[in-house]
Amino acid sequence: MKIHWIKEQQIFSIRELECLLNCDADSKAIIDRLEYLGIFQRTLSKTDCLGVQTETIGFLHTNIDLKSQNTALALHFVGILVVREVALICFPKYIAKKEPYQEMGQIFKVFEKPQIEPFLLIDYDQEREISLNWLEIIRDLIQDFLEHGLYCHLEKFYEKNGQGIIDWDRTISTMQPLFDECSSYYLNFITRSRRKNADYFTKLHACILTQISKYLHDLGIDRLFDVPEINLFNGSINDFGNQDFILGQIEKEMGRQFSMCKQHVLKLMSIYVRNYFDHKGISIFGTTHFEQVWEEVLSFILDNQLDERLIDLNLGDKLSEKYDPLERLIDIIEKPLWTFTKKRVLDTFIPDVITLKEWELKHYFIICDAKYYVPHLDEGIAPTNQPGIEAVAKQYCYEMAYRGFICDHNLIARNCFLFPTEEADVLSKGEVKMKIFEKAGLQPIRVRYIPAMKAYELFLKNKRYDLRDLDL
Repeated sequence: MKIHWIKEQQIFSIRELECLLNCDADSKAIIDRLEYLGIFQRTLSKTDCLGVQTETIGFLHTNIDLKSQNTALALHFVGILVVREVALICFPKYIAKKEPYQEMGQIFKVFEKPQIEPFLLIDYDQEREISLNWLEIIRDLIQDFLEHGLYCHLEKFYEKNGQGIIDWDRTISTMQPLFDECSSYYLNFITRSRRKNADYFTKLHACILTQISKYLHDLGIDRLFDVPEINLFNGSINDFGNQDFILGQIEKEMGRQFSMCKQHVLKLMSIYVRNYFDHKGISIFGTTHFEQVWEEVLSFILDNQLDERLIDLNLGDKLSEKYDPLERLIDIIEKPLWTFTKKRVLDTFIPDVITLKEWELKHYFIICDAKYYVPHLDEGIAPTNQPGIEAVAKQYCYEMAYRGFICDHNLIARNCFLFPTEEADVLSKGEVKMKIFEKAGLQPIRVRYIPAMKAYELFLKNKRYDLRDLDL
């Protein structure tokens, strides 16, 4: 098996992608599928892309003929993509390393958090309520094994003077007591215990887990998933019969089982068996919307308070009588009124993060926007790949929308863009200023780069980030 590391937004010609994936005869079908999933997006040719901002690559052309030699495809995916015997590890665009094992291992753990699951690109069987994706099945099987162990039946057995619970009915009916006046004493007891019975399904489960471990090792991605080597069975899945026989046995067992945990692992085993015999083509574990992952991570670690009630906020002073104490912070933002209809629409400005902090007896109202960009900001050189004018204007509007609330409670406003960086420390890159907004008394937008690995570590540990590190 081959493994390749490629960076998000890297551009390939059709021929380059065919060689990378080691496909030829059915290359069009595979590439069409990758494009349909949004993993690759059509763009200008490599030559034509020179000078184009990388944040717009992949959205320039949507009617390019894949047969054209000038067609190029840009990667818009972070995660693992497996096409038959080739694995592509696709890492975020802000990482400069060529093989960032540690960074990607941490990102895969972030992907496993419940808050991130909605952003993952997976196939899903609504009827069975379970993933059909090959890598997702493998991951779920391993996690279930690490949590619950091998599938097994617990059979009840009795023994004399064992370690289990005393069965008094059997003890009284079978054991001879000692009598002392009006009392009786039992020196021996019948005890009831349970033991694991390794049957067909235990061995099948062990076989599947062993094959999975070998598959991940051969693919070279076992260390990314941070799973131990599993070697529980010496044999092949074919030892258990053909596909129809194995699936039939699993179906019968599911009909006998009422444990939700066992039902779950049986479903996983069933889908694994189907994939083992029929699996073809593409398997994925990752996301085409890593910007949403970055937003969700920052929203948590920065303690986003948009949905908190005003009465619960640390304002320093008492909440002004102008405001409903049960109203949420996000509800303060005005919604547009269309006068002819006399109705307001629901859509309005929604900041990524707003958090209130008290430092040295001062109360701050901090507005943060999680920007998944890699801007080039060098002194004396015009910026490139930076957020556009719409993003800048919107960020100012967030503060403007809360201006009255901020003034009514004597809060100190701070506004900032937050970019990811692979560096270990926070980077301060000045501010974004526009006089038209400064004249209105609005704060400039601070520009800060947050160490991504530190952010992910806090997210995984359910801890908060100390905003004082940003020096706002």
